[in-house]
Amino acid sequence: MEDNEYRLTIDDEREFNQMHIDAFVLDFKNDFDYPVDQIILKHKKSIVDLRDSITKLESNPENRYEEDGIVYTSTEVGRHFQEIEFLEDELFALSEMKIIYAYKQLEYYIKRLITIGYEREAVKRFTRWENLMEFFKAKKIPIKEIVGYQEINQLRIVNNYFKHYESASELKAIPEFSNKEYFSYSELELFYDRIEKYPELFINSVSTMIYDNLYKFDNQRLDEMAESFALRMDKETAKAFSEQLLKQYE
Repeated sequence: MEDNEYRLTIDDEREFNQMHIDAFVLDFKNDFDYPVDQIILKHKKSIVDLRDSITKLESNPENRYEEDGIVYTSTEVGRHFQEIEFLEDELFALSEMKIIYAYKQLEYYIKRLITIGYEREAVKRFTRWENLMEFFKAKKIPIKEIVGYQEINQLRIVNNYFKHYESASELKAIPEFSNKEYFSYSELELFYDRIEKYPELFINSVSTMIYDNLYKFDNQRLDEMAESFALRMDKETAKAFSEQLLKQYE
């Protein structure tokens, strides 16, 4: 190494890692919703126009005729109803995609934060939500106390329902889907409108908790750490460890 080449100190590395955690969540933004919402608005307008057209067609006697006591309308009315059914199916699929994307994005950011903060953790093992919860529990990070945890957990349940057709019983506990055997895109919209703001709030809170877990040490935490080491080290080993720790700051 050349004499004039700069070497990162332990303080530099710590500050860099701290900044990485803070900066990462600044990029959290859902870029999927806006273009999808434009398609949804277009489809809804088309449905309104089609219903208006049906009303006008049905109100015109020339488009109605009776045969064997059954009143029929023009084939154009039938085509309009088919088009409405197709558009409503599209709205359902688009609303479903928004829910799936919102959860997938959140899951990715949580795993990336773990990778940034705890480099030795094998994130690939977090294939299930329960694994993530156990990880935070082991780190004494009270993730279930975060404002919005309930909404995020509901997002997970609805996501799993659509991706794997599981958690049907849990789905019934969510207000928008309770007591419903079948539901339309309207229920999906109501659900998403209610939870939409929470992924960003949640990931910011998770980031703060990981940061505090890694870099904040109050007296109580220091006492707990000291006791933990004291139970495993004799006095001479503790003294040697202390000296080695202090050398890292030189």
